[in-house]
Amino acid sequence: MIAGADNAKMLALRINSRLGITERPWFKT
Repeated sequence: MIAGADNAKMLALRINSRLGITERPWFKT
C-alpha cells in the first residue's frame, strides 16, 4: 500500500470522526 494513500485515508477517517461519522463505504477496505 502507498504510504501517502494510507495517510490520506487515515486523515479522512479522523475528519469524519470529528464530524461524528465513523464509517463511510469508500473508507472500508
